[in-house]
Amino acid sequence: MLRIWQIKIFHWNFGAVKAATLTSAIKISFLKGMNAVLSSLFFSLFNHQTMTKSNNLLDKFVTLSFPIYIFHVLPCMVLSAVLIGMVLSQGQVLIGAVLGAFVLGVVLYYLLIKFTPISWIIWGYKNHGCNHLTDINLND
Repeated sequence: MLRIWQIKIFHWNFGAVKAATLTSAIKISFLKGMNAVLSSLFFSLFNHQTMTKSNNLLDKFVTLSFPIYIFHVLPCMVLSAVLIGMVLSQGQVLIGAVLGAFVLGVVLYYLLIKFTPISWIIWGYKNHGCNHLTDINLND
């Protein structure tokens, strides 16, 4: 019985190219392996390139990530309850809650953190290149 099960699995192709000979099977396996390795290498180098260059959009997302993490729970729960009350499908509730929580998180970030001293508490005080102790000229 075990042998029949092994033969059935061996004959399932899952859409793969059938190899006529052992040599062609080795070539196909090699090409599949190279495809996996080169795809991984491409995505690794692409991400490295994106992370090492200065990217305004990426910097904006990094800045927004922590406040959205802080503010996402309550808007997500409220939006989910409202969308469920509107008798929407599960997919519509999920997409609406995710997008709505993101938008409300960004709005709350700009209202409560961006232009207030609360940002100092979250990210620390940034000096922006002005050091008042060294800018004073005592010789004048």
